[in-house]
Amino acid sequence: MCIRDSINTLRDNSTGKRSVQDIAVFFGLPLLLSFIAFYFRWTLSVEALNGILASFAIFATLLLNLLILVYTFSTDTVHPNALTKIRGLSLIHI
Repeated sequence: MCIRDSINTLRDNSTGKRSVQDIAVFFGLPLLLSFIAFYFRWTLSVEALNGILASFAIFATLLLNLLILVYTFSTDTVHPNALTKIRGLSLIHI
C-alpha cells in the first residue's frame, strides 16, 4: 500500500491526472542512469565512495536539524518578531 500511495502523489495538481514527466524523472531517469553505468562498467573508487557517503551524512543531518527547527516553531504559540520585542522593552523602561 505504501508504494501505491507514493505513486499516487505523482499527479498534476491542475488536472488530477498522473504526470508522465514526474514518473519519468523519479523512475525512468534513475533506471536509465543505472543501466548506462552497468553497460559501461563504471565503478567508484573507495575515496569517491567515502566522499559521497560523508556528503549524504552531512546533508541528512542538516535536513533533520531543519525538521526539528520547523517542529519547534510550529509548536510555539507566540512568535514575537524583533520589532515587537523592542517595543515591549521600550514600554517597560518608560
